[in-house]
This record gives sequence, structure tokens and C-alpha cells, in this order.
Amino acid sequence: MSEFGIDSIREGAEGQAQILAHKLASSFKTGAAGTIVFSWTDEWFTGGFAIQDWAFGLVDCERQQKPAFYSVQEYYKSLLPPKLSEYPKVSVVVCTYNAARTLDSCLASLERLNYPNYEVIVVNDGSTDGSLEIAQRYDYIRLISQKNKGLSVARNVGIAAAEGEIKEKGPVVNGVAYTGKSSEFERYMDLPSHSPLPLELALSGPAPIERLQEYGWLVRDGYEVSHNPWIYRDYLAHSFGEWSIAKNAYVASQSGWFSCRTASYLALGVPVILQDTGFSKTIPTGEGLLTFTTPTEAAEAIDRLKTNPQRHAQAAREIAQAYFDSNKVLTNLLEKAGSAK
Repeated sequence: MSEFGIDSIREGAEGQAQILAHKLASSFKTGAAGTIVFSWTDEWFTGGFAIQDWAFGLVDCERQQKPAFYSVQEYYKSLLPPKLSEYPKVSVVVCTYNAARTLDSCLASLERLNYPNYEVIVVNDGSTDGSLEIAQRYDYIRLISQKNKGLSVARNVGIAAAEGEIKEKGPVVNGVAYTGKSSEFERYMDLPSHSPLPLELALSGPAPIERLQEYGWLVRDGYEVSHNPWIYRDYLAHSFGEWSIAKNAYVASQSGWFSCRTASYLALGVPVILQDTGFSKTIPTGEGLLTFTTPTEAAEAIDRLKTNPQRHAQAAREIAQAYFDSNKVLTNLLEKAGSAK
């Protein structure tokens, strides 16, 4: 699996089209399992604000086709691969909030997909502009309506309702299973009973809340503490510390994966206790950033944080300045990129 970011602001519209065409040709030639082109449009929002400094879409904000649109169209309109003996069920989740302008064409297009076994789930995230009425006209979809809770929550709701056969179990390579976060979390389900500090989870979408509470976890609504940048920052800043696990695939592969959320905690001077994915080979740990690989080590790390929180808070800030300061990281990156030319 690989990912390429091709932005028409920086690459130019023709450059974006040429790079996309090359990548799609390479994917088909080498027999990749599939390709995903993201995104459809340059129009994008996060935290209620329009993103104006990138343009990854195949169409612009006015839905006018860019050259990249025709490059992708040329490859995707060709014949499908040979017929399969069985077609796994695929779930398409459409999250919509006040998208009446484009929802009808979206659902009409999905209805014509050239694939024999799929479902379309529409999550209406509290729309007030007629999106719900548009969705109700399509009998082939499964429609879920909820109060507006944001895109992340809507995605999770749709995924939870999906009946597609692509699950979190992940691949098995040389006898090692590379799975998701929920399977890794099971190992730590009983951690609150061994922790000297209360443990809180901020969750979005469907979750086994009653089971978590039975094991002693405090549960917060993830949208409530993250629906804009300032509330999210305050939630992180007022935490005693972060405790977090990683996806099993990152742990099993020791890939060195490190969360941007964790970097934010450190920058705020909030200590972190994080499951080791191999990042400890590069970033110093022991103060400010503590690691664990077992439930026992996790409980011990929480106890160490409780014993001297001020020292760990200072160390957390120092780690952020040394390893995540943009002036240092970007300068180093640009210098290396320049020397590689």
C-alpha cells in the first residue's frame, strides 16, 4: 500500500493530471489490489473552516473538471478485471451535512456502479437544507439520520452499520496477524482496576460503552471535546496526561508510528504514556514520554507519572521542542531534500 499527494496548486493542473495518470498506469500494470483517488473536489472543510491552501480534487470548488478528472476517467472507464467466482460485499458510506447541491448526483452515480455486490449507507448528519428529502427518494440506500455531530462521528456511525466483508482483522504475514486498534485494546480492558489514576476515553460513534464502564473506564463524547480546534486544545491541555494504545499492525510491525495527537500533548507540556511501536529507537523515553508493551508496564508507567507530574510535564515540553518543533523538523527535511537532488 502506498499514498501520493498530488496538489494542483503546487504541481499545476497539468502536472497533477500527468502524475495521476502515471500512478494509475503503474498500479494497473503491477497488479495492485485496487486504487483510490482522493478527493473528488477541491472544496474541503475541517473544524468548520474552509481549507484554501491545497487542491487535491479532480474538480475545483465550482465542480468544474480539472485535467486530472479526464486522466482518471480514461483509466476507470476501461473494462473491469476478469470475473471473480465470488464478489465480496462492499459498503459505501456517504456522510452528508447540508449537501443538497451535490447529493442527488452522488447517489444517482452510485446507483449505477458496475459491481454486483455492494450497499450504500447514507448518514444524514443533521442537514437542514433538503439533503434528507433527497436521500429519501432513493430506495436502494440505507438511510441513517442523526443530530449534527461532525464528519468523524458520521463516518463511525456508517462504518458500524456496514455489512461489507472487509473487516478489521487485517492480513496475516508469516504467521503474524496485523490487526486494528480494537483487538489491541482488549489486552488493556482491565487496566482501570490496576491504575492509580482514573482513565477516560473520548469516543465517537457506536462503542461498547456499558462494557467499558463495567471495567472502570470513564467515557466522554468525542465530539463534545473536539468539535473545534480550541475546545480540542483545551481538552488536551487540561488532561493529567495521555495514555494510548496503537493499532496492532503498528505494534506488530514495530513501524515507529507516532500519533500527531501525542505530539500535541507533548507540545502542551502534558506527559504521555504510549504503547511502543518502535519510536523509542529514535525519541528518548522515560521522562515526559513513557512507553509500555504489557498491561503491567502500563500500570507502572501511570504510577510513575502520578509520583512526579511536574518533572514529567517539563520533560514532555522539552521532547516536543527537540523533536517536533516545525523550524527544526522542516528545516532538516528541506535540507535533506535539497541534498538529494
